[in-house]
Amino acid sequence: MGTGDHEGVDTLGEHLGIDLISATMVVISTSVLYVIVGIVIRGWGRRLNASASVGTIALVTLVGSIAARATLGNSPDLLGGLVAIGTLVVLERFFGRWSAAMRGRTARLRGRPVVLMVGSQVVPHQLTRFGMHEHGLRSQLRQQGIWHPDEVGVVILEPRGAISALRAGQPLDRSMVEGVEGAESLPAELFRNP
Repeated sequence: MGTGDHEGVDTLGEHLGIDLISATMVVISTSVLYVIVGIVIRGWGRRLNASASVGTIALVTLVGSIAARATLGNSPDLLGGLVAIGTLVVLERFFGRWSAAMRGRTARLRGRPVVLMVGSQVVPHQLTRFGMHEHGLRSQLRQQGIWHPDEVGVVILEPRGAISALRAGQPLDRSMVEGVEGAESLPAELFRNP
């Protein structure tokens, strides 16, 4: 082999290989960024799910891209990428199990479900609180097959950002709205046993 052939092998080795110190730094930076991005996403969680605008999606994509690049350090290579992915899988599995074990506590930390509409009346301060607009709420109602405000009994924003809608005329059991913020404002005629 000529000198050029060894040069090609060295370049390939540089792109594939990673030393122990670099691998350790990838694990540390991936772990730190996983926790920080996880906290940011958890803090924005309901708002992101309830009203994901183009700007919000772009922001989350940029945060993810910056975090991904930062985990690999100065010279990203194949094994560094594999170390980062492996670290993310281990962290996700660990935090997933931990979260499942702490489900009751994390549900309290995430927030309570919130009443967004009672009948055809929107609760405007709750929309504002979660960065939602009426057009976005209407879009989510249409996805649930509700095409007229008179069809709405009650609409609730769930802790993870999903919308639950009860149609007008369907009886509601009081136990289904225990712990829901704003449930006290629901009229008696919505309930099976007023």
